[in-house]
Amino acid sequence: MAAKLAAWLQVLGNFGVILGLVLVAVQIKQSSDLARVQMGHDAWIMNSQLEFGLLGENPQAVLARIWIDSEPLSDEDLVAADRYFTGLTFHAKRVAYANDAGLNLYSEETQASGIAQLFSNRVGRAWWALNRDAVAADAPRFRDRMDELLTIDAPNYYERLRAEIEK
Repeated sequence: MAAKLAAWLQVLGNFGVILGLVLVAVQIKQSSDLARVQMGHDAWIMNSQLEFGLLGENPQAVLARIWIDSEPLSDEDLVAADRYFTGLTFHAKRVAYANDAGLNLYSEETQASGIAQLFSNRVGRAWWALNRDAVAADAPRFRDRMDELLTIDAPNYYERLRAEIEK
C-alpha cells in the first residue's frame, strides 16, 4: 500500500513539474511579447520626437498656416508640414499597434476623432494622398483605417472655433 502511494505521489510530483515548466514557458512568451511591444513603442516615440523636432524655429506659426489655411505655404512650411504629418502618422501607428496588442492606449473613437481633426485640412489630406502607400506598407489595416477616417467630412477645428467665438 505504501509503495502504491509513493508511486502515485511520484506521478503527481512529475505532473506538477511538467505543469510548472508549461507555466514558465507561458510567462517567457508573455515577457517576450511585452518586450517586443515596448521596443516598438520606444522606436515610435523616438521617431515622432525626431520628426516633431524638425518643425523649425516657430512651429506654432507653421502649424497655424497649415491648419487655418490662411496663407500660401513657403518651402520651409512644406518641409515642416511633411515632418509634422510624418510624426503624427508614427504616433497613430504606435497607438494602433499598442491597441492591437491589448494595451488600449486610446479608444477607437478618440483615435478616430483625433486623426480626422488633425488631418482635416487641405495640407493633411494632400500629404496622406501622396504618402499613404509608403507610410502604411507594413500596416495595410492601418492604411485602410486612415482612408476610412479621412473620408469623414470633419470640419476644420480652427474654423469651427473661430465661428464659435464670432457668434
